[in-house]
Amino acid sequence: MTDVFYFKKFNVKQSSSVFKIGTDSVLLGAYINCESAKYILDIGCGSGVISLILAQKSIANIHALDINIEACNLAKENFKNSKWADRLKVFCKAVQNFDTKIKYDIIVSNPPYFTSGNPSPKKAKAIAKHDLELDLKDLLLGINRFLSEDGKAYIIYPALQEDYFVKECKNLDLFISEKLFIIPKKGKQAKRIIFEIVRKPSKFEISHLTIENDFRHDYSQEYRELTKKYYLNF
Repeated sequence: MTDVFYFKKFNVKQSSSVFKIGTDSVLLGAYINCESAKYILDIGCGSGVISLILAQKSIANIHALDINIEACNLAKENFKNSKWADRLKVFCKAVQNFDTKIKYDIIVSNPPYFTSGNPSPKKAKAIAKHDLELDLKDLLLGINRFLSEDGKAYIIYPALQEDYFVKECKNLDLFISEKLFIIPKKGKQAKRIIFEIVRKPSKFEISHLTIENDFRHDYSQEYRELTKKYYLNF
């Protein structure tokens, strides 16, 4: 079964067997500054929504990876139906098996992040929700292989696993230059963090973004500003 998620400048066909579009992916894509990038790598692309957001605001060639054949086919269709089809390419491979001489200016990933609990019954959802096929170390190793010397990588990850994330980066001599703490609702604790990763030590910045104010669907001004180029209702 398929349905379509409509954005201002592109549409994304979704399937029940591929992880659906969520706030995490849109926030991650919207947050990244990629206007000057020449090459972008999207690891674990799913339906391709992050790649499409980055294509809208850059002139980069974007390579999207996924190990799920259904996700790859869906991303290919969504790319083909967009106005940036000539700059978007899907590779149905795990990052561990991907090989290229290209060094990417931007690498992005909204990875599987649950490390406990029972996997979903369906394989496709299990891969999307659990780190069965791509754990954090494999993802960071991929970043180490493919990030350009002055490039930046962006990963969204659960706030509860912040210490683990930082430790894994240190183990691979990768440096965190920014943390954006994403707060789901005013007065609540952050649930996600967008990490900006670089190869060299640099100035470290921390910021916060609240999605909703006091009531459900009462979106904050900062959230609206960040995503208004993409969501129809903003």
